[in-house]
Amino acid sequence: MIVKTLEKMEKIVASNKELSWSGWTVLHSSKSDLAQTSKHGVRINNSWYLQKQFAQISDVYKSLDITVHVVPNSFDDLDLPNFIFQRDLFWQTMEGVVISRMSSPIRAGEEAYVSKYLSSLNIPITMTVGGNGVLEGADCLWLRPDIVLCGIGNRTNLEAYRSLKIHMTLQSV
Repeated sequence: MIVKTLEKMEKIVASNKELSWSGWTVLHSSKSDLAQTSKHGVRINNSWYLQKQFAQISDVYKSLDITVHVVPNSFDDLDLPNFIFQRDLFWQTMEGVVISRMSSPIRAGEEAYVSKYLSSLNIPITMTVGGNGVLEGADCLWLRPDIVLCGIGNRTNLEAYRSLKIHMTLQSV
């Protein structure tokens, strides 16, 4: 199963008591007294839980028959020191992905790399930020299927926002 909609992911999280949302990250929490001394420990309602994001959540997704794609380290032996921050490189819409254009020179090229990988998975690329626009995917946040928040600042500028607004209007958002 590939999760393509927020609604589907919300149903998966709602139906599994070990999953929860932390912003737009899904956390896997397991009750454990070991959490008291673990860096992954958190106290919730007078009980200790271990929380992990990727390794455990990836296993949980797989157990729910959700396809998990891990972007390879490099197609072209590129040195990408911030590549771990995948959420910045694209933003998922209901029809495909919007490829970011990074404002930081050190991140330049990451978007081309992830675009190549997403294309290899046949994931539709519905927009690529261009011109003087800069946008990082993490600055866009779905509130509801018809409402998106977009932060404007150093990482996402007004030009990119205006382009994205037109693009999303065409998707009836």
